[in-house]
Amino acid sequence: MIGAVRTPEGTIFVAGRRTPLFRLDSGVWHANPLPNRGRTIFSAPGGAPVLAVGRHIYVWQSAMWRRLASTRTRVTAVWAEIDRSGYRVVAATEAGKLMRIRGGSRQTIRHPLPVGDQVVALVGRAGKKTYAVARSGAVLELTSAAARLLALPSPAGFRVHAATVDSDGGLWLTGQPLADPSRLETAGSASAAELVLVYGNHKVLTPMARLTDIDSQDRITVIHVMADGVLVLATKNGEVRLRSRDGTWQNGKVSSWLPRPAPSGDMVGPARTN
Repeated sequence: MIGAVRTPEGTIFVAGRRTPLFRLDSGVWHANPLPNRGRTIFSAPGGAPVLAVGRHIYVWQSAMWRRLASTRTRVTAVWAEIDRSGYRVVAATEAGKLMRIRGGSRQTIRHPLPVGDQVVALVGRAGKKTYAVARSGAVLELTSAAARLLALPSPAGFRVHAATVDSDGGLWLTGQPLADPSRLETAGSASAAELVLVYGNHKVLTPMARLTDIDSQDRITVIHVMADGVLVLATKNGEVRLRSRDGTWQNGKVSSWLPRPAPSGDMVGPARTN
């Protein structure tokens, strides 16, 4: 599984590396195929449910996925919110384009990323702010028709692991500062720097904590700010951290893991749950 989304009615959809979608209903997973095939991209929490399959964007309307628009090249990130006029979607493509989509209209978002760089994540909070994270580690704050580059916490660059937006529109990031701007170290490399927690608002990204008790070769896969302001971090290796509003931390670890599924060759599904 590479992503999941919950609809306003509480229905959960998940996707693997290939279509179809799967829907959880009464404890059983059901295939929910869409007309298009390809890699599925889900929106991040904080907005309205939206997904992209290849270069086609779908929104959740009238208890079903409806195709809203198609782009010229594959969608790499998508996010949306709903107002009185309907869905307001932000999408990024592998060609380096950023755009806003509302109904049948589209508006290009100007941005300072160099040719060849791609936006790989869009995060936001409905009614607040929307941010874009590029493959290079650059972070952009989106305005109505343009995107503003935020100052990175490391002059050499920053490798973003996960991002989220709190109820005030502030951006929270986890990742690793880069020691050499010509070499994008990744989690798991011998030269990877220690993990840090970063907060962004008012044009600046500010380091908030050094996560020295998490192995630098691990990777933070989940960051979420709960309604009471508690920040939740979870890593690929099962480490869990809770940060309260006053900056104090609680440490935990996943106590058990689901069994790895048996190899299934080229078969996709069906899926089931216990």
